[in-house]
Amino acid sequence: MRLNSSEGSPEEKAKTAEFANWILEERAILCPRNETVDQINTYIMSQIPVMLMRNINQSAGLCNGTRLTITQLGKRFIEGQVITGTNIGGKVYIPRIIMSPSDSKWPFILFVQTHSKEEKMHTEWIR
Repeated sequence: MRLNSSEGSPEEKAKTAEFANWILEERAILCPRNETVDQINTYIMSQIPVMLMRNINQSAGLCNGTRLTITQLGKRFIEGQVITGTNIGGKVYIPRIIMSPSDSKWPFILFVQTHSKEEKMHTEWIR
């Protein structure tokens, strides 16, 4: 049974949606080998639409709200196929985006230390 069936009667679509919610809600994949888990994850990943949450490349149609199906997850990129917008059916590659701010509020490294009164920790070296 496909998780995102687009053809069929409204009753079949409702059953498919209910099954998809049930199977993805509280289930774990138990397999003897990690390769089997990877195959199942790849299959499920290719069936679920993903929506972009930011503009990546407007000229290529990768705008906020564009829906994709993921075809491959790499270490440094995501390969997907566009299912909405102007570039339907096109393959896109989204590079890894580092989400840390470039302008740091503090130009030096900060350290945190937790003290417990019960352990009687000494803090003579802290200035």
